[in-house]
Amino acid sequence: MSSNEEKTTNDLEKWCSANGFGRCYEELSGESFQITSLEQLRELESEDIDDICNVLRLNEKEKKKFIDALKNDKQNETKELTFQVRIFLGTVLELEFFLNKNCEIIKEKSLLCVKEWCEQNGVGKYHEAIKNRGYSNQKELGKLEKQAVKDLIKEINLPLGIRRRFEDAVKKLTPEEDEKQEKSEIHRWCEKAEVPAVIATRLLQKGITTPNDLQSLDENSLAEICYNVNISEDKMLKFRKAISVNFCLFLFF
Repeated sequence: MSSNEEKTTNDLEKWCSANGFGRCYEELSGESFQITSLEQLRELESEDIDDICNVLRLNEKEKKKFIDALKNDKQNETKELTFQVRIFLGTVLELEFFLNKNCEIIKEKSLLCVKEWCEQNGVGKYHEAIKNRGYSNQKELGKLEKQAVKDLIKEINLPLGIRRRFEDAVKKLTPEEDEKQEKSEIHRWCEKAEVPAVIATRLLQKGITTPNDLQSLDENSLAEICYNVNISEDKMLKFRKAISVNFCLFLFF
């Protein structure tokens, strides 16, 4: 018998003794049932538990005590697992925030100043005129709408021969339309967790704007939110797992 098997077997024996069923351990682990761990006992259906209680010749009072003890043990295990999962997920979220923040810093540092950008795109002699109108780097130019680019061209008197080149260069800096539409934090989280976008919208309507809002809920409040946003049974497990697994980054750093 491996050390893990021995540990779980001892757990079963301890459980039996702690709950007043020490005499039942030998029979549970014997040839009739071959239940060698507390985990095996937890996984049994209620009908199987009834059969075990009958074979163990438990009276009604003992049977109720046996079943209640098993239920309490399952609930305690679930609470402990939920607590550990919440810690893990909070750490994950914190790490994600840390990485995103550093990515933004790296991006900012990699931006070309307006002089470098103008030189690379063949309009170097106009960089001062562009800078004087408040554009110090390529990111600021990329925010310009099409008409604003045309207005800028007129303001700095850009010659006809290089206007198209300038417009095309600025256009490459401009994000696509769907990238411009800033998604809420809860939408981004749901997207990463493969939770349907409609759930994110419903969560927003209920005042849940960040994953932290979900993490801070107790079991009853979380269950109520799941019910109110109409999360189906088949998606409930994925949703709860996403809360558990994605939340762990928040406590890590």
